[in-house]
Amino acid sequence: MITRLIFCAPYRIPTACVSLHFDHNLIGVSRNIIVSPMKSRDLFRYLSAHGIDTNRFEHIHDGELEYCYPEIQNWMMPGDYRGSWLKQQALKLAALDYIDYKVALIHDPDTWLIHPYQCYSNSKMQRMLVLENTTESSYDNMLPQVLNMPRQTEHCFVTELMPVTDLDFESLKSNLESLHHKDFLTSIIEQVPSLSTVDGSQELKWFSEYEFLGNWTLTQRPVEYMFQTRFEFNDVEQLVNLDINNYNSICDQSSGNNLALRFDDWHTGVISNYDRCMELLQNKLLCM
Repeated sequence: MITRLIFCAPYRIPTACVSLHFDHNLIGVSRNIIVSPMKSRDLFRYLSAHGIDTNRFEHIHDGELEYCYPEIQNWMMPGDYRGSWLKQQALKLAALDYIDYKVALIHDPDTWLIHPYQCYSNSKMQRMLVLENTTESSYDNMLPQVLNMPRQTEHCFVTELMPVTDLDFESLKSNLESLHHKDFLTSIIEQVPSLSTVDGSQELKWFSEYEFLGNWTLTQRPVEYMFQTRFEFNDVEQLVNLDINNYNSICDQSSGNNLALRFDDWHTGVISNYDRCMELLQNKLLCM
């Protein structure tokens, strides 16, 4: 049984109203939990209004995790221009500790699959979705500092989908607390190194939950790779250029600008460019 954990900030709800139409490409998922700071009533109203069957989903409010793991607040850095970017990663790690599962699939719904993906192969080996021969230098010192280990692969795990087993997460948590003698969330954030911004005005901690979990997995078990090929857009009209033979994923990089998917009116739930987006995807024979 695979449990999907979907992390959805309010500004990403419009994209989720599109991306969740593609759940048929996530093979083997039997439980879906949305983690969001929104009220269940509002969250499910928006999704339902755009054709998503909300009976398939459970909801965990961010506040529930923050109550159980108050150390999440240590991930909010004063003056950090990225806002809650670090905190949302702590919420993912806390959720992995909070719920019961054998295999969890972390999913940021700004990215979705347009071809089938099964996070366990027919040989029962874990299948990791990666960007081929890609690394991000901002995270180079994260693994040595936090886990006392080097990067395990030349591939990048920042694909917005990450399978994690309960056994691997428990071993990660135990290792962290043994190394640093503090709870696992505090152990991580205190050890993550800081880098200066380009203008030298700030020292910022750079952490990737995907790189962190993916590289740890490689120390625990052999895996298979599936290379992610991403069609990235920040304007819905760019979907005209999507060639489904060359890509297996779509990624909305718009952050809610006027040319992409955003709420015109939070009260009514009307999403700007939604109909045009769905039309373009249907033209590509992608929507079911």
